[in-house]
Amino acid sequence: MAALASAVPVSAADDNRNITVLTEIAPAYIVIIPTNTMVYFNVIDIDFGAVELTKAQLEPKKCVRVTLITENKLENESNAEKVLPYTVRSGETAFASAKYMAVGEKTALTIHIEQDDLNKTDTSSSRNDSSTSSTTTSSNNGGRSNSNDNKT
Repeated sequence: MAALASAVPVSAADDNRNITVLTEIAPAYIVIIPTNTMVYFNVIDIDFGAVELTKAQLEPKKCVRVTLITENKLENESNAEKVLPYTVRSGETAFASAKYMAVGEKTALTIHIEQDDLNKTDTSSSRNDSSTSSTTTSSNNGGRSNSNDNKT
């Protein structure tokens, strides 16, 4: 893991000696990542929150990469055999990963279910049921330091 280092010349008043002070600051960051939301029957697009870099101390030209890992299917709480495919989207495209370099950068997400898939859903036994979607996200180095990615 690389660290930021800086040298600062310091002058001693009595004998005019120069002293170099070297400091190292390890990269660190905080990323807010949505994990769960309720998905109600017959709703095509559901707000899923946002991935946001809220604090960051990164080396120049380094970034934090957040990657989505999901099975892309909702399971009915009453009957695990009933599944409904979905995608997590950023805008109109599927979200897979994103790079963040500065505090405040964020990606708004939605859960999208195709109308055709909703039309195929048997509602006779699950009309009042809702499904919960859990997704797992990961960032390089377990969230402890910056990734080795350069901005592209």
